[in-house]
Amino acid sequence: MEKSRPLTLVSTAHRHPNPTTNDQHDVVLDYVINSGFAGTAKVLSSSRVPSAPCSSTSTPSSERVEGEEGMDVDDGGIDSGALGTPATPATPASAGGAVGESPIRAALAAAAARRLAATSPGTPTPAPDTIKEDAPANGNSTNGKGAIKGDGVPAIDQATLESIDHRRVIIDAILNGAIPRAVSGIQQHFPTVLMRKSSSSSNGTTVLQPPAPPTSIPPHQTPVFSHSYAPEHVALNLQIQAWIESYRNNLSTPGSPGSSVGSLNGSAKESGLSDAQIKQLTEAWNEIHRIVSQFKPDVAASYVKEVKDLSGLLAYSESELERDDCPLRGFVDQRRRIALANQINAAILRSENRPIQSHLEQLARRTCAVYSTLHSHGVEVMPSWTGDAKAALKRRPFQKGGFDLHEYVWEMA
Repeated sequence: MEKSRPLTLVSTAHRHPNPTTNDQHDVVLDYVINSGFAGTAKVLSSSRVPSAPCSSTSTPSSERVEGEEGMDVDDGGIDSGALGTPATPATPASAGGAVGESPIRAALAAAAARRLAATSPGTPTPAPDTIKEDAPANGNSTNGKGAIKGDGVPAIDQATLESIDHRRVIIDAILNGAIPRAVSGIQQHFPTVLMRKSSSSSNGTTVLQPPAPPTSIPPHQTPVFSHSYAPEHVALNLQIQAWIESYRNNLSTPGSPGSSVGSLNGSAKESGLSDAQIKQLTEAWNEIHRIVSQFKPDVAASYVKEVKDLSGLLAYSESELERDDCPLRGFVDQRRRIALANQINAAILRSENRPIQSHLEQLARRTCAVYSTLHSHGVEVMPSWTGDAKAALKRRPFQKGGFDLHEYVWEMA
């Protein structure tokens, strides 16, 4: 029996050629498209250089995670959320694709082929995040929808860029609290996101269970079923957020002072809201409660506490909601808007048959899962680099039993 070798953390870069400029370019472009940065996508889609053939015998000068060098992540948009679910492992060059092809390029090409194969002739091409690679080894190029240009430049058509623009407008509206504008944009450009497919779905039937938020996250900082793309969940989360934004706007522009709250929670606390404002909020809350009551019991139970606590906001003043010890502070936290924007962005991508995660996020999730697993088994996760690489290594992204992508990019930039 062959003697087992000790478990060690080894970079896979030594088994594949160095990532090319286009590898890194395509990963960043995919992230930019997935996140809805239309302007940046336009620039990057036209800046891809024709790639030179990779040699299968080339050897990297130093070990590093593929695609890390020169990768600058734009974190000005939606936060990608917690990273922890491993993605499908990258395909080795020997398992398919061109000889000497890197795992990143193979994954991109394989994903593009799958999406193109799943697209019927009468439906739009599932792009923009299909990153088209160079022509096949036989020299032939694809000339269908989303064709691969002869010089290796990904073809992103005008319709795709317009779709990204519409998605960005919707995302920005949610991040700024303009929910009616976001809903209007969804209904105009992506109506299937809020369109129930059948009458059976109107009761909120789902196999999803809302995950319990980490203890470090305050309650209500994320919507219920924030990872669901069911139209009824998406629509209700937008409606709940619209109620929250209406309440916040009313606090900023109070009506007649001295109005008391008693219609929703029996509280006699002074709210500073006018009777008309309280009546409007009460009617909107009753409509939310009516919708929740139509869901199946298991789904309704997930929303009951949130809807009940929602009415409790009327018992707090604006200054009280800003206190760290306020139990309902999560409702007015900006991170709730970010979580909802993430949900809507993913729902739109899904409605267009596009992946809801960028390749960068998949790689980050995989790395986090590997480091967390190794740490849980007591394996040292610090890379055993020596010489100049060790001297330049920043330890912070590898500490605390895990791997942090944002810190890694920041430290290595």
